Amino acid sequence: MVAGKLIVSEEVFVDIARESLKKVEDVTRQNKKGAFSGLERLLTGKMTSKVIVKKADADGEEAAPGTVSFDLRLILVYGVNIPEVAEKVRETVAKDVSSITGYQVERVDITVEKVVRPEEMEKEAQA
Repeated sequence: MVAGKLIVSEEVFVDIARESLKKVEDVTRQNKKGAFSGLERLLTGKMTSKVIVKKADADGEEAAPGTVSFDLRLILVYGVNIPEVAEKVRETVAKDVSSITGYQVERVDITVEKVVRPEEMEKEAQA
């Protein structure tokens, strides 16, 4: 194996985390129920969840990638089980980041900043 350092931009981690948020099973399932059709907009539109990345690249000329931690500021739909959604988000983000980048995920901190009722999402979707 040829030696060399691997550095992945923080923006790449942000993009992976945003895609991971879309894959969380309960969130996706509710998005398909009709009443929650605006949920996709929460992840991509004006009411977007925030992703903050803190990474540490491997020291020296090691070939191994570094570590990364996430601070996710989420907006969830009113009525979801927040601890269950948080755990699924953690697992999905960690799995996706590790498999795509090789970086080890140290932490995924989650702050639920807001819960949004379905009728608020409908207003946002029409705006």
